[in-house]
Amino acid sequence: VAFGVQLLISGETSTSPYMRRAVRNSMGTIFKLPVVEPPSLVKTLCDLRQRGIRCIAAHGQSQQRTLAHCDLKNEQGLLSVFSMEKKWLFIFYSVAIWFLYFMMSYCVILAFDTTQDLGPGAVLTLFALGAIAMAAPLPGGTGSYHTIVPLGLVVLYQLPQADAIAFVFIFHAWQTLSMIVGGVVSLIISYWLIRWKKQPTK
Repeated sequence: VAFGVQLLISGETSTSPYMRRAVRNSMGTIFKLPVVEPPSLVKTLCDLRQRGIRCIAAHGQSQQRTLAHCDLKNEQGLLSVFSMEKKWLFIFYSVAIWFLYFMMSYCVILAFDTTQDLGPGAVLTLFALGAIAMAAPLPGGTGSYHTIVPLGLVVLYQLPQADAIAFVFIFHAWQTLSMIVGGVVSLIISYWLIRWKKQPTK
């Protein structure tokens, strides 16, 4: 698990860590972590502090110091990636994920007569518009993605509105289908791997 995380503490007002979006963003890692749901997150954090465990940006009183005023001299931020045990594997996987995502999006663009001449730069436009759409509190960006992205294609690339809407619906459906199929396959593989690892050695 990244950064050596060994356990997840979920507060009494937190959403479920097993929600679809949480599972997707963790890429299934949540199933590898033990989850603790204490009756009081504030009391739990205080107990951890008393045991010498350092807590950063997690407190129940507004008069406490903000993260900007904490002493983080020993914290490396994003540079902490380079202190991971398998940092190059982590970097390779990150680059590979984004490269494959880029190529998948570009292949969909090439599949349409009205978008095949837009070029690779249109993929970055889709990423930017999609990020804005996904920020809306809707499941999987449904609705917001199908409104913002076609509008951006019409305004920025002068695509006909009907073609832009059709492209986005197919593009988003293909993404969703890929994640569902890949997620189911990964879940099955993970299940059998966990069972295989738990088998007693003879």
